[in-house]
Amino acid sequence: TVDACVIMPEHVHLLVSEPTQGDLSVALQALKISVARNFTARPFWQRRFYAFNAFTGEKRIEKRRYIHRNPFTRGLVAHPADWVGSSYRHWACGEQGIVQLASTWTYAEQLKRQAAQTSCKPTSRKTEMWGTQAPSVERVN
Repeated sequence: TVDACVIMPEHVHLLVSEPTQGDLSVALQALKISVARNFTARPFWQRRFYAFNAFTGEKRIEKRRYIHRNPFTRGLVAHPADWVGSSYRHWACGEQGIVQLASTWTYAEQLKRQAAQTSCKPTSRKTEMWGTQAPSVERVN
């Protein structure tokens, strides 16, 4: 899942979690191929990259802050919230941005959707509403 994202003019910052299945390098390769096909600038991706394992919650917060402040630090905006290609506003205000993130905001929205779906399910115990048949009972004399 993506925790933080900032799309800069010549590079991208991503803070992602390791997938529970598969390999992160395969997911990043798919992302790079997809983006490269949609942008005409060649080469779009630089050869080098910087990877850092954030093992603690404090380190993840530190990296998220660095990522979100990058457009401001570079002098591109007056405030991190002003950068459109950033997940800052998602974390600060709960606004949905251009990248779907895993956060307390999205988790709360997911719970709301699940609750709404659950409340719309039939409450009757009639078998025809559930699409099941009641077990037949044979009488033995």
